[in-house]
Amino acid sequence: MKYGMKSVRSALFVLLALFWALLFFLPMPRSWAVGDETYRCVWADGTETEESYFSAYSDLVGMNDGGELVLGRGDLTGVIAASEACQSAFHVFENGGLGDLLQLNISAVTRLERAALYRRYQNRLWYADEYFAWSGEALQRTEAQRAETLVLLAGDMTATRLIETQAERLFLRADANFSASVVEGTAVKEVLAEQPYSSEGNTVCLSTPGGVRLLAGLPAARTVTVPERVYFADEGALLPCTQLEAVEIPFAGSAQSSVGTLFRGEFAHLFSTGKEYRVPETLKRVRVKGGYLIAHAFYSCKYVEEIDACGVSVENIERDAFVDCTSLKLLHTPRENVRLQGNFTKHLAPCGCTIYERAD
Repeated sequence: MKYGMKSVRSALFVLLALFWALLFFLPMPRSWAVGDETYRCVWADGTETEESYFSAYSDLVGMNDGGELVLGRGDLTGVIAASEACQSAFHVFENGGLGDLLQLNISAVTRLERAALYRRYQNRLWYADEYFAWSGEALQRTEAQRAETLVLLAGDMTATRLIETQAERLFLRADANFSASVVEGTAVKEVLAEQPYSSEGNTVCLSTPGGVRLLAGLPAARTVTVPERVYFADEGALLPCTQLEAVEIPFAGSAQSSVGTLFRGEFAHLFSTGKEYRVPETLKRVRVKGGYLIAHAFYSCKYVEEIDACGVSVENIERDAFVDCTSLKLLHTPRENVRLQGNFTKHLAPCGCTIYERAD
């Protein structure tokens, strides 16, 4: 019996010795070796430093729009180049569809890069008929929540749902369905768009086989410049712009050309609900660069004070085009014999147009 117990103790001693020997010779787990990771950081003043994981993490700001890791130390900003795995993940986050995002694998991304990715995307939601958020490891379904940025991947979004997120930045992908009603009453200040959508001048447009359509103006816009390539304008496209002060458009109404039974020549077409016009009282200045100005083209624009129609052909301007602008103070028009309400002086501009200025 004593001999048996002695044998057992000997065997246990041998096994324990083997265990410690294996721990000594086997490579350390990756999580244990984090302190040995180093990163080359290039600072704004031209200096370079070799950063440990802990020194880099303590000053980590996040990730910039180029996919580089950004550090902040005192008044200096530094950047660390991302690995190929991180760059690939960054590309999926910025440009991938729902399938790409759901299949994203970041196992080859370093811990510091994971932290930078999380900081960049922690306040972002993705939407494709339901919400998704980045957990730090994977894209997961979620309920509506506060987000600085919403990526509209596909499907239909409503203003009510967008308001829930309080998002101020909207990424519009090609497969999404979009109209002015989506942003009406929301906090959206900026839209980044993927073809066939485009965004410039505080507008969102859509390229179609028949020409470029104006879909919407942004809610926070005080000025709107509709791109000259726009050929059609949706009814109520500028309804979201409740604080609008000035607008520049390539034409007034629904289209550049007056041909067709669906043509609407009223400037207020852009603010139509289908039942009424809601031209904001804040709108004071309008510039029309082409198209047609029919009789009563500025119906329901009683608060507009300045109109510049210099780019419109004289033969395309009706005499009563501006007659409804009761607050008008200044008019620049190629046509010299227009009807206006009130007393105006007039003189010839260097371009050949007539300038009307209110005298009373």
